[in-house]
Amino acid sequence: MLAGCLNEEVQVADPNLGPVKIQMRNFNVPLSGVTLDNTAPDIYYFKQKEDGSYVFMLTSTNYGNFETNWQTDYVLVTADKTGIVQKTELKKLPSKDGITGTFEYVWDAPPATTYYSPNSFYPMPINRTTSGPSYIADELGLLYYQLDNNCFCRDQFFNLNPETGNTNFISVGTAPSFSRSFRTSDGGFITVGFEGSPDFAKYSASGSLQFRQPMLYWEARPSYAYLTERDGDFYFVALYNSGYSFNAYPKFSPYGPEKINDEIFESFSVNNAKSFFYVLLSKTWYRPIEIRFGPGKKQMAHRFDKFDYYQDYVEVPFEVWEDNRQVMVSFRDQRGDGYFDLVSFNYDDQNWADPTMSREIIWINLEEYAETPDPFIKNRRFLSDEINNFVWPYLAEGTTWNPSALPAASFTWSNSHTRPGPQIIKVNANGASVVQENFELGGNGVSFKTLYKSVPVLDGFVVLINAPQVTVDPSDPHLGDFGYQPTQLVFLDANFNQTNVIPVQSTPYDYGHQMESNSEQVFYGRITTNPNSTTSRTSLLLSTVINNNLIEKYLDFDVEKYRITPTREGGVAFVAWVRPTDNTRDLIFMEFDENLDVVTAPK
Repeated sequence: MLAGCLNEEVQVADPNLGPVKIQMRNFNVPLSGVTLDNTAPDIYYFKQKEDGSYVFMLTSTNYGNFETNWQTDYVLVTADKTGIVQKTELKKLPSKDGITGTFEYVWDAPPATTYYSPNSFYPMPINRTTSGPSYIADELGLLYYQLDNNCFCRDQFFNLNPETGNTNFISVGTAPSFSRSFRTSDGGFITVGFEGSPDFAKYSASGSLQFRQPMLYWEARPSYAYLTERDGDFYFVALYNSGYSFNAYPKFSPYGPEKINDEIFESFSVNNAKSFFYVLLSKTWYRPIEIRFGPGKKQMAHRFDKFDYYQDYVEVPFEVWEDNRQVMVSFRDQRGDGYFDLVSFNYDDQNWADPTMSREIIWINLEEYAETPDPFIKNRRFLSDEINNFVWPYLAEGTTWNPSALPAASFTWSNSHTRPGPQIIKVNANGASVVQENFELGGNGVSFKTLYKSVPVLDGFVVLINAPQVTVDPSDPHLGDFGYQPTQLVFLDANFNQTNVIPVQSTPYDYGHQMESNSEQVFYGRITTNPNSTTSRTSLLLSTVINNNLIEKYLDFDVEKYRITPTREGGVAFVAWVRPTDNTRDLIFMEFDENLDVVTAPK
């Protein structure tokens, strides 16, 4: 229970809009009356206001068999500076064009064994979508996305002000679920990811695309930590140790030892045709391949219709080469007009046969080029490795497809299996560049696997790395030493030089990671087990650093979900769902000073 909120305990089976009391104890008791499961409402927004009071929102993506319809509603709770609830309001989640902005794709860092990474032995990032928060909660509100259920590749962003309920709706491409978002100083945001959205895209606060840049090594499923923006330049730490790329060869099997001792080769693409040629997804095996555009570049290609049936042999405005050998190529003629032509990104999974869709996929057939067709080339190689060489391109925004006037450019895959070390990268409207190669990240020679988040502290930054563990494969050549490596807080100065590395207490099973900062101090929380506890199954562990000294505190509650926020007094506060027993659930509030000493505790 929140301090002083016992009089707020009422049933909400039929809530009304406007001010409404909510049930703070035994929240979301299943209608069947059985033991509670882990479906307490989520707390993704928690802020202290200028007058010292607190506001937070409660929402959930678990709708079945509960009394409140969390698919359309959220509860806004206002508490005074001691955590006593002053008001609760039931509000509607935003909706636009038939899409309700639920929190189905909002998370901090799901554990490795989620739907998006179903086998914890498979060397992937924390999940297939992000190595850190998939949303942004700041003074501008809550920026998050929800899938358009009718579309495979479109982000439907909602920029919600939880306190007023006002929302800006932003529809941007390309693929959701494969990118992270970062807020920029102008109120806009950045998306960057890998398969399905392998580009850096900068959007304004209203959602208009300002520029897009292809990122290198996106096939490696990198994790990014956004550092800062300076005069239109955006700086990131990039880590390429998250897992095997989509193009790894031989394929690693998480279910058997077939390829476990083989050397893994990977192909990474470079897009030098970004003025007109963007890529949703590409794949090749271990052979170097180049698609060449420009004056005089053309060859014959097998044309397939939108149902992938062979039609004829036609000329295309590019050439495909494997090393010094020109090879055969096929393409899907989505429009059915007899030509290879690109359109701006437009894809609806429910209407994939629509001729306006951007499905003009290129298949690369690794056979010697010939002027005569092979009508059975795709069928004959359908089950072979070679047919899996493909690229899914689309036309760059704001450009017109003119096959007779394409500039000299190329899209290439290299067969190098060497990844770069950690990098500081800079991205702007003119391109992406590496500021520092083999960037020192962490200490003790540890090969870290995941960047979680960066926060500003003093004139520099603090980066959280390796939270949580993502693989237990001892043969993985990319993921470093076998076994768990401790989580570390890495301190950088204003010039991105590493000034301090502080390992924190951690286990491979920590989850619910959160990191926040004020102008002078960082606060890091996670749900873990307290080795000294005899009363709770899980505990909340808070960490902070003062004068290079680590301070840590276990909160010995059986914590289910929580949220932390810096206070105006220089400390940190948290609100959490805890489980006193299997059949009870309480919502508690605590505030700590900068040394993690208690200021306000549950009554």
